[in-house]
Amino acid sequence: MKTRNSWQLAIAATAAASILLTACGSDSSDDASSSSGGGSGGAGVDVAAAQETIEPLTQPAEEFPITEPLEKLPEPGTVVVYLDNGTPVSGRAFQDMSAAAEVLGIELRKVQAGQSPQEVNAAMNSVVESKPDAVIDVAIDPALFSTQVKALQDQGIPFVAQSIVNAEEFGLDDEQTAFGQAGSVANGKILASALLAETNGEATNIVYYNVPELPFAAMEQQGVEDQIAEQCPDCELRVVDISITEVGSTAPRTIVSDLQANPDTQAFIAAVDELQIGLPQAMEVAGLQVQGMGLGGTPINLQQIAEGQELGALVADYAMLAWATMDRVARELAGQEYDHSFWTEANPATAQVITKDNVPSDFEAGYVAFDDYQERFTALWTGQ
Repeated sequence: MKTRNSWQLAIAATAAASILLTACGSDSSDDASSSSGGGSGGAGVDVAAAQETIEPLTQPAEEFPITEPLEKLPEPGTVVVYLDNGTPVSGRAFQDMSAAAEVLGIELRKVQAGQSPQEVNAAMNSVVESKPDAVIDVAIDPALFSTQVKALQDQGIPFVAQSIVNAEEFGLDDEQTAFGQAGSVANGKILASALLAETNGEATNIVYYNVPELPFAAMEQQGVEDQIAEQCPDCELRVVDISITEVGSTAPRTIVSDLQANPDTQAFIAAVDELQIGLPQAMEVAGLQVQGMGLGGTPINLQQIAEGQELGALVADYAMLAWATMDRVARELAGQEYDHSFWTEANPATAQVITKDNVPSDFEAGYVAFDDYQERFTALWTGQ
């Protein structure tokens, strides 16, 4: 398998899929908390460095990132469990993976994991007892079922995890975990550089809107802070927490209130782009014109970008990545050496920084890296 080197990208879709689950047990207040670092805004923005950082993620992909054929198809009757947390994004990922599983001859079995620790634990007990050939976990914190993870590992059952930031606590390697801690930090760096580049260095008073219940958001914040310190040392950066309960509901009102209370703020970065849904309308009512970058543009976000209501987003070809997940599962089942750099290095073939200049015309389809990705994977797996 070959990949093109660049930053690591954590898939936003899986970030969104984790929202309801990671909120369990949280009692975060709706009150925004903030901290600041650096000096007052002004000179010192390294726009050239910011542009160089994001340049690989602004151009159309040329090379398909996976080229090594699968050595052998899974045995007939192979069962792979997909842990579903019940969110729409998780459901869409299951659909895309199911299409890939059909080509591979795998039975992809969806297990409703639930959204409370008790539900997840009960579901995982049943999974372990069923002895599947592999398990896929997208954005469900293994802390909720660490005993069952160990049981799967003891049985030699591949456990493919994505979008978790505590992999090493459960005997997993972060570098071999798709969209883990390192990827979330790198996402923050990309978003910070994209903001500096798209504002041409004119926005030096910035706020990061964090969702504290999402573990990856704190890692993303670290990346934002590190990159701002490097590429704009004179920038002022605030961090404001927005409760996960506000995502998709009252977040625009909270953001508007924060910006009204901090009129010097010139731009923002959203931990998840869903925070911006409905924000342009709230901004218009309030007479504000502050724009920002977010992780993982939904169709609504892409439309807002196209209409100039949103600065941009860091997005991925989610359907292609679902097939890539099944590719990884198939290779692990085959005992084939796997090049994890597909996940640990961001890849222009699966991700892009989207702005008004390159926003997809089909908002529902989102960013599509390769129209023929299904045919390409099928050829690698079956030789046909």
